[in-house]
Amino acid sequence: MKWNAISEWSELGPVLTNLLESLVFDIYTALDAEWGCQYFQAMRPMPLFLWVAPRINEDWDINGGSKPSKNLIHRPIRRLLELSHALVHVHYQKCWPSVPTGRSQLGNAIDLSDTLIGNYFDGTKKLTLRDYFNVWQALCRHFSPANRDPVDFPSCPVPLGIMAITWQETLIRNSSESKLNSFVLIDEGDYKSRWQRHRINGAGQPSSGDVDWPDWLLNQSVSSDSVRSSQSSGRSSSPRECQYSS
Repeated sequence: MKWNAISEWSELGPVLTNLLESLVFDIYTALDAEWGCQYFQAMRPMPLFLWVAPRINEDWDINGGSKPSKNLIHRPIRRLLELSHALVHVHYQKCWPSVPTGRSQLGNAIDLSDTLIGNYFDGTKKLTLRDYFNVWQALCRHFSPANRDPVDFPSCPVPLGIMAITWQETLIRNSSESKLNSFVLIDEGDYKSRWQRHRINGAGQPSSGDVDWPDWLLNQSVSSDSVRSSQSSGRSSSPRECQYSS
């Protein structure tokens, strides 16, 4: 709805909500573009925060088809931990892991139980920014040569942690039994368009790197074919692609 089409006060709310969401996502994508090319100067530029956004299980047809028995949504904290493991792995091993890390492998690397990692993955236990910093340090200790001074560890990608925690708290809701109750998926095309605009307009950014990201990461989409088909018409200006409630 356009501003000049508003005739009642009640019609103003949705317009202001969309405007506020748009402004917030412009801030997110600007930070993504600016920080990402500073922290990952050698890497091919990508909208990094999408890799810690809620991601639907690609086998789940939300239009009434089959429903997976678990992992309906890959939550932001899970995706953050998987991505962080891969980043530290490639820093020290000089190659990407072939697949995202699993619970047991991650637990062994950071000396946490499989159960606790699972609780982080499914949202039963919350991850604080301090927790994330400790996880990053533990990953660096695991992959670095023995007795390496922590001052030599790569700096913790704090904005990734902030965004994952923010999106887990704002885009996903659990029931009182810690079951998935509702979620919001980000409009990936809208996000990438905003990010690209900030990349082009950003002043003083370093030249783009040319080191590729792993295929398994590049192939991860926050959405799925069933969601995209159900949202193909009647799209609004909101940066949300899908909002689901059980």
